[in-house]
Amino acid sequence: MLVSYGTTIPLLIAVLWAFFYFSPKSANKRKLITFNVSTLVLAITASLMLVLYLKHSMEGGSDFGWWPVVSFLNSLVLSSIIIGLLGIVRNFIVFRKHEST
Repeated sequence: MLVSYGTTIPLLIAVLWAFFYFSPKSANKRKLITFNVSTLVLAITASLMLVLYLKHSMEGGSDFGWWPVVSFLNSLVLSSIIIGLLGIVRNFIVFRKHEST
């Protein structure tokens, strides 16, 4: 368990650092902030939905006491994936630099 948390927490920290560090500098600030906040809200909402799903699906089982641990670990992974993918979409599709001809 310690190894799992020892890898997923630094992974989320690294993804968050990269998400904000590699933010496009030439983009419209208001649109960029809206996209970034929307990404974080989506990641948090998806994590909360995963927590509720895991709590409900593990209910009544012999390992029901582990649902907070499993939920937190899965939420870290899911948040890292969502933030990382939307950071790539932001930089290469939504706010890409248009080359002049």
